[in-house]
This record gives sequence, C-alpha cells and structure tokens, in this order.
Amino acid sequence: MKKTAIWCFISLLIILSVVLASCTNTSTSSTTTTAQIKTSSTVSTPKTTASTSATVATTKPATTATAKQANWWDKFGTPQYGGTVVWRTTAVQPTWDNNTFVGAEWQWFREALTFHDWTLDRNTYGFQGYTPAKYLKPLILESWEQTDSLTYTFHMRKGVKWQDKAPVNGREFAAYDVEYHFDRMAGTGHGFTTANPVYARQLKTWEKITALDNYTFTLKFKTLSAESVTNALNLGAFEAPEWVEKGDLQNWKNAVGTGPWMLSDYVEGSVISYAANPNYWWHDERYPNNRIPYADGAKVLIIPDISTAEAALRTGKVDMLGGESQAGLTLDQVNELTKSNPDLISATMPKNASALVLRVDKEPFSNIKVRIAMQKAIDLQSIAKNFYKGQVDGAPVGIIHPSLKGFAYAYADWPQSLKDEYSYDVTAARQLLTDAGYPNGFKTDVVSPANNDINLLQIIKANFAEVGIQMEISTMDFGAFSSMGTSGKINQMAYWYAGNVGIYYNDLISTSTQNFGKANDTTYDKLANDLMTAKTDDEYQKAALAADKRVLEQHYYVTSCNSVVFSIWQPAFKGYSCEEIHGIYSPLFARCWKTK
Repeated sequence: MKKTAIWCFISLLIILSVVLASCTNTSTSSTTTTAQIKTSSTVSTPKTTASTSATVATTKPATTATAKQANWWDKFGTPQYGGTVVWRTTAVQPTWDNNTFVGAEWQWFREALTFHDWTLDRNTYGFQGYTPAKYLKPLILESWEQTDSLTYTFHMRKGVKWQDKAPVNGREFAAYDVEYHFDRMAGTGHGFTTANPVYARQLKTWEKITALDNYTFTLKFKTLSAESVTNALNLGAFEAPEWVEKGDLQNWKNAVGTGPWMLSDYVEGSVISYAANPNYWWHDERYPNNRIPYADGAKVLIIPDISTAEAALRTGKVDMLGGESQAGLTLDQVNELTKSNPDLISATMPKNASALVLRVDKEPFSNIKVRIAMQKAIDLQSIAKNFYKGQVDGAPVGIIHPSLKGFAYAYADWPQSLKDEYSYDVTAARQLLTDAGYPNGFKTDVVSPANNDINLLQIIKANFAEVGIQMEISTMDFGAFSSMGTSGKINQMAYWYAGNVGIYYNDLISTSTQNFGKANDTTYDKLANDLMTAKTDDEYQKAALAADKRVLEQHYYVTSCNSVVFSIWQPAFKGYSCEEIHGIYSPLFARCWKTK
C-alpha cells in the first residue's frame, strides 16, 4: 500500500495488537464439560494448502512471519523446529487403555474428532476451559450434518493415519475404527456385550455408531440435544482394534494413536517421554504450510512437590508450570519465581470458587434463613483483597464461573434484594439466625479433601464464629471424600466447589449421586433437564443461566468469590497464550515451539 492514510491505519492496528496481546482470563473451562452446538450445523473443512497425506515433517524452520503484525499470533515470532517441550504434572494414573480411564495428561498419543479454532484471537475467546461449539473446528472430521430426527452423519478426512508402529504399522484411520471404539464402550458389537460405566454420560443419549464406508459413519441418538451432539464431536481416545486383540493393554510400549506424539518411554513416578510423530498428517492452523509438531519430542515430568517444580523452572528443566485451573500457582509463588528469573512470563486463568455444600434436607440447613445468614457472615471483599491479593473482584458466584458470560447469572444483573442476601453483614446474619430459632448460633462440621484450600476454609470458620456458628473441620484423602459424598454419608457440610469453569449441573439434580447436599428441588431438576435437552446454543445458554440463577436464589451453597490461578513459562517457550491445557495437551504442545 502506498497511501499515507492506509499506512497510518496499519500502524494503529499494530499498536492495538500489541496492547491486546497479553493473556487474560476472558473465558474458561472446564475441561471436562463438552461444548454445545446447533443440531443443524454443518462445518466445512478449514481452508489449507498443506497436504493431508502422511509424509515426513520438514525440519526446516518456518518462514511465514512477516515484517508487520498482520495476525495476532505474529507476536510469537517465526516458529522453529527442534528441541524438547517439557511440562510438569503432580501425578499420573499409569493407564494407557482409554477403556479404563479416558484420556489424560499422559495420553498425548491420542486426539479427538475436532479441535479448537486455533486461529481465533485470544481476546475474543481465551480457551481457558469450556469451549462453545462455534469455536470447534474439524480435525479428524471434515464435516457433519443431521440426516433424520435422531441421526447425524459424519464425514472423515482422508489421509489420517495411525502411528507407524506395531500392530497397526501406520495404516489409515477409518470410520470402522470409530465404530469399533463405540462398540467397545457401549457393548454393542465386535464381541463386546457390556457397557463401560466410564462413558455413562454419553451412553445416556447415544444409541449406536455405524460405519458406512472407510470415511463415513452415522451416530443414532436415543435423545438428540446440543449437548449430546457436541459430546460426539469431542469423541476421541480411540484404540486400534489390533491393539485390543493383541492384549497387554497396560503395557505402554503397545500404546498407539493418531496424534502428533508417539509414546517413547515411561519411567514410573518420574517421566513420560514422547517423540514427534514423523508421519503426522496435519498442520498448524496459524501457519498452514507448517507441519506439526514443531518440537522433536516432549516430556511430562512427574514432580509432586511445588518447591522442586519451582527449582526445575528456575533452572530451565521445565518450560511451564500451571496451565490448568486446578493446578495453577498463587500470586506469591509467581512473585518469588520472577524475583530470581525476571524474564519468566506469567498470566492468570479463572479457577473454580470454593464453597460449602449444605445438607439442605435436614436442620439447620433446611431453613433458608440459616443459609442466607451463613452467606452474609462471609466477608467476600476481605477475602478478595487479602487472601486473593486483589486479583479478583469479590463478587459472589453460583454454579457457573462469571467469566462464562451469558451462561452465568452476572452479578450486575442481580436485583438489589439478592445482592443484599450475599452482602457481608454480621448484625443482619445474627438476626436471621435468631428468626430461624438459633439466637446463639449452632455447632456444625465440614469434611474436605486434604488437598483443598484449607487456609481459606479457616477464614470461613473464623467468619462463622463471629455470628455464633462453631464449625469443626475434618480432612481426608480425595478417594474417601468422594466415596462419602456419593454414598450420601456427608453429615453436615462438604467443602467443595462452585463457580465452575465448565457447565456442570449434575451436582444438584435430586437423583444424582453427586448431590452431596441432598437437594430435592423439582424446579432445578426441570432446569437441568432443559440443559440436557436444549436443541440449540441459545436454548442451552438460557437454561444454564436460569439454573445458575435458581441455585443463587435458593442458597444451596455458601460460596466464596471467584478465584484465579497463574501459569508461568519460559520466554523461549512460544505459541502459548495461557490456554487451559487440560484435555488438549497433545494438540496444544504440538503447536508450540522453543527458540532455544
């Protein structure tokens, strides 16, 4: 362009892109909840110039960066090939067969039918948890469409191949593999007769997957909804039939998938090693001519102790700490790290709020005045300022994190009467307790997993004492806590979560084993059903907001405010924008590179 006015406009764009380049907590989620779509959607193949046949990835550095920032990702510089990407986790459950435990941080050799729109500006959506279907793009799939009232037809991309190792030896991935996977999980064919409870949620709405040819399969639903279709789009963790028939599924040496990483070594309790899949068939969506992965290899270091993990980051032995809302760092930890290593890059991501789940089926918690009094006894603004160091605004939350705009019942939209019920007021709390028949307060107890934030729970205990509520705290390992909750043996309260970074609504359904507080609310049950049966994105969003609103109005939880955690990474680790990596470890790290 030669005109001065146009150059000025471009300069303004460059300035804006630099200002907006930082990673923020504009969105979330939950890694485990699936996104929703309209049931009439058909998605086309992303436009690309890269071949989809299996060829050896180039080892030459990419040359796609330009002198000016035309795209938001240009801030990362020119992608480079080589090196090893290293991430830290606290522990793994060493299971390689997805039929035992579905995909996790150690199953990087797998991938799903779809992936996030990786070209999307992170200021539009940050991929920090829940991902709406409009931000999903085909990966193994090319397109899909609804073909009758209960059936979808899915069209697969040609050239997708299993990794070149026994027993599959690099053969093409076919629709018959998807059919086999479904039959194994549902007990509907190929010699499998028993449904796998790991997939219970999906199987409530899925009837049968049938392959029509190598590249086409249908999924017949029992009931059709936006959620059930999107669960299908997120289907992954495929196992090769040859692998299953060979047996020895817990031997890591036999693990094989279609993903960008090949499992190359595993030292129990220490490290999981991956090599780049030299025949990986896909590219970096931001640089369509660049085959991935960029790194020659990847490692997952198992480091339970945070001090040891911090030392590993300081000395360059790991590239990143955090990356997950439930495994992030605190502000104090980040400040200490940047004192010694000022070049480290850090950013926040939203985290579930802590909450007390109340046994609302019995006294004193069956009385809503008691529940409101307990909430009013909590000084959320002090918690936000002093405990969270001013990183959050201190607004109360329901079951959905407020960063999920349009899904959560935004505090700004609350009527003043509801805001008053969540405002800190010791005098009013005492009066409510008196009105409920507890002028001197009462004694109660709470159970908590030992790895929950007990320091915050101690603050809540002190707040309760101010209004005469004496709370005894008991901690236990997570397994014992979960068993106690699902068996209905929580006595008074459970210290758990609210403000989820995903759309989780099962915990208050009257028939759910996750309903630790024994809520029996037919209105909420209907709203949950509306979520499960919503046909479009708009219907799903409206149902989620209504469910969140109902929980807030009924005070089924005593909640803290929303919270944040930090991720921190090396300056040489490029392509990462503080996305929530849970559930997308393999494709995310394949699209990152190191400059040294």
